Amino acid sequence: MFITYMVILGTTIFIAAPEFIRLFRDDETVISIATLALRYQCVAVIFLPFGMVTEMLFQSTGNKVQAIILLINFMKKLPKED
Repeated sequence: MFITYMVILGTTIFIAAPEFIRLFRDDETVISIATLALRYQCVAVIFLPFGMVTEMLFQSTGNKVQAIILLINFMKKLPKED
């Protein structure tokens, strides 16, 4: 049930991102940049639980170095600004 709710909410926000941004700003440049950022965030949130569980697993088993390496590798794969 919870997953269905999150998928529906995430899809709605992804599709209606420009309208949500227009609630706060009316500058088209800001809207285009913020829409892209909000859509990236909607996609990234899907993978957040997997990373958190994996990091907690490494930390709880005493493999703190592997947890840090995993976090660094994840941060490298984030989209970069052109």
